[in-house]
Amino acid sequence: MLIRTATSEDLYDIIQLNTELFHEDGGQLNIGVNTAWASQEGEEYFANYLKKKDAVVFVAQSGDEQIVGYLAGFVKPDATWRPVKSVELDSMFVLKEYRSQGVGTMLVDEFKKWLIPFKVTHVAVTAFTQNERALAFYKKQGFEDFSQTLEMKL
Repeated sequence: MLIRTATSEDLYDIIQLNTELFHEDGGQLNIGVNTAWASQEGEEYFANYLKKKDAVVFVAQSGDEQIVGYLAGFVKPDATWRPVKSVELDSMFVLKEYRSQGVGTMLVDEFKKWLIPFKVTHVAVTAFTQNERALAFYKKQGFEDFSQTLEMKL
């Protein structure tokens, strides 16, 4: 498995994976997510990531050169309310048939290496409460509960 920085040639694959993420999270967990978002806005969103120095997309490429996962993250702007240098692991997805094989861990490890020059002290990630598998994965990577968002449907 090769973990590498994404290029513009990878955009289609990233959007396909992001579509699967939205269908898995929004469709299966039934939380009101626009499952068409990636096809509507994903190309511009991820293309912007590829242009910025303080953002990155990594892809996991299998031996047959198939893109089987991705991770996107960015350095967060400084906030006076919490004066720590932090980054956001914004989006991550690995195809089901490649899960539990270390691909997600390799993506996170590569992301942590990318963070070194930015001298960040905190990494944040958000996952839906119902996505127990994702929460367990992130906790295994060293993430801890920090805040909780509550929502009321009217």
